[in-house]
Amino acid sequence: MFNQSQHEILLRGLNPSRVEKRKQAGMQLSYLAQHDVRGHLIRIFGFGGFDLTTDEAEVVFQDEHDGKWSVGCKVTMRLVVRDEYGNTVCTYSETAIGSSTQGRRGEALDMAMKTASSDAMKRCATNLGDQFGLSLYNNGQTAPFVRTTLINPHDDTPVVKDAPATPVEAPVSDEHPEQEETPTPPSADLVEAAEELAGYIDLPVRERIMAVAKWKAAHSELHHHALPIDGQDITLARYADLVAAGKYTEGDNTA
Repeated sequence: MFNQSQHEILLRGLNPSRVEKRKQAGMQLSYLAQHDVRGHLIRIFGFGGFDLTTDEAEVVFQDEHDGKWSVGCKVTMRLVVRDEYGNTVCTYSETAIGSSTQGRRGEALDMAMKTASSDAMKRCATNLGDQFGLSLYNNGQTAPFVRTTLINPHDDTPVVKDAPATPVEAPVSDEHPEQEETPTPPSADLVEAAEELAGYIDLPVRERIMAVAKWKAAHSELHHHALPIDGQDITLARYADLVAAGKYTEGDNTA
């Protein structure tokens, strides 16, 4: 298990100074850089306290047009986190697709592979909570999204059999006061975007992957917005990758 200091840090809100922003298509996007995520993995779990493994890496398309190469790569990364004694605490695996257009094929392949690896790694890390950018999926918020857990291995409070569990709110620093968010329904643009992605499901594999890659490049401002799909809140970027990977074909509708 994680020690008490690690558990407390994982429940903190995200420091706004770590968040990077960029403008695309008139929208302000918030994200964590890949080096920041790697650095925070080291800070919390220590050198050698985690493994990042590439389980799969493949080129899904490469086309030359007007002297430029457009390529797409799919990467599956696995993150294994250990405690201070070397015992495995958790394992996460995520897949991402990256695309790039460059004058040289090698440069395009390199950039697409780096993008896919970085995105897959960061998606693995978000399973560890707000310190790794989970709250940013909530419209760019840095206030804690995971404020407590019902299981706290360091809670000394006696457990009474059959008593209802009462979670205790985790403390939040003055720099990040708690904010009560009022849920808002998905906008028509998000629903339309999800429907457009769903339209690619029945395409042949190569055409489906290329269509999704082009959609992601043209709609980067929507990537971090989530919609309820199959009973889960899934970001459009994640849904796009699931569609491209064929998770919604041949009767498989599990996100």
